[in-house]
Parts: sequence; structure tokens; C-alpha cells
Amino acid sequence: MKPDGVVGRACKSLSMSDREIAKELDLSMAALRSLDGERCPRYLRLALAALIARVDADRILSAELPRTAVEPARSLQLIVSLHKPRKGNQV
Repeated sequence: MKPDGVVGRACKSLSMSDREIAKELDLSMAALRSLDGERCPRYLRLALAALIARVDADRILSAELPRTAVEPARSLQLIVSLHKPRKGNQV
């Protein structure tokens, strides 16, 4: 792990080891290390960003979201209203 890389900064921000982050995201260590590579998949970056932001993905994804793309502001408001920081970690 590169201390100044994406994973290193995430470890510091979350006060977790790289193994703990991999376990939390259900990733192999190799997949987690790919975050520091040049061609990191976007889904991995988004998953790590959600973990750092303390987003409860299950709660957001199980909510009924608007079905049209006409209301992006309403969709964003709904997602933000569903987001609750984890206990003791205010964002």
C-alpha cells in the first residue's frame, strides 16, 4: 500500500487497515490495491468514496427513487435525506 495513495489516505481517514477496508467492501486485497493503479475501475472508487462518506448504500438503494430523469434535484434531495452518518462519525 502506498501511504500517499488512495488506499493509504482512506486508511488514515477511516482509521482502518487496508485489510479492514477490503473486508468492509467485500474485496480481495488485490482488488483494493487496484485503487492505487492508473486504470482503477470507477465502481471501486465509488465504493470507497461511499465508505469514507459513511453512506448507507443498502438504505439508499432500497428506497423508492423517482422513475424519471426529469427530477434530478428531487432524486438528489431524497438520497441526501436518506444518508445518515454512522454513529460517532459526523460528515
